[in-house]
Amino acid sequence: MKIFWPEIEEERAIPNLYNTIYRVKQVLKKLPLSPKIQKINEGYILEAQRNLSDLGEFLEVMKQSKENSDFPLEASISLFFSYATPLFGDKDYFWSLHIEKYVAQEYGKLCHKLLLHYYEQNQLQKGEEIIQHYMAQYIEDEDMLRKWLKLVAHWQGYEEKSDEYRHRFNEKLASAELPLLE
Repeated sequence: MKIFWPEIEEERAIPNLYNTIYRVKQVLKKLPLSPKIQKINEGYILEAQRNLSDLGEFLEVMKQSKENSDFPLEASISLFFSYATPLFGDKDYFWSLHIEKYVAQEYGKLCHKLLLHYYEQNQLQKGEEIIQHYMAQYIEDEDMLRKWLKLVAHWQGYEEKSDEYRHRFNEKLASAELPLLE
């Protein structure tokens, strides 16, 4: 309790703890998933049948896509477009740095997987939507930009668009004061 209420004596902080747990329970009751808080001995445990957050869903979809060659396309697309940086808002939590880096890497993998899917389906417009959304999040990811340029250069009927994209990427990179693509 000293973590949450360091200025209050432990005996006086106990009602705060119970009040906080009560409020959390009220919020959880409103969720469609209806997780439960169980009192066990002198502690509490949160029991949830499904993920409580879009981050949890995202990590679950990424896990499924690693385990199966058939990844859940609809869920992947929905989660891809719902993602926005920064992950924890504008808060610079020390504990969140590792998580943010991991999620950014997984998000890049999902982006590449979706781009390859649309390449195989010959759906350039959907691929464009993916890369544009990704660029809005991670314009500094030069590796992904190069992968997209390489894909477009080999995309039958659209090979000439590679230069157009390079020019567009370089404009965005210049406005963000980042090095240009060669």
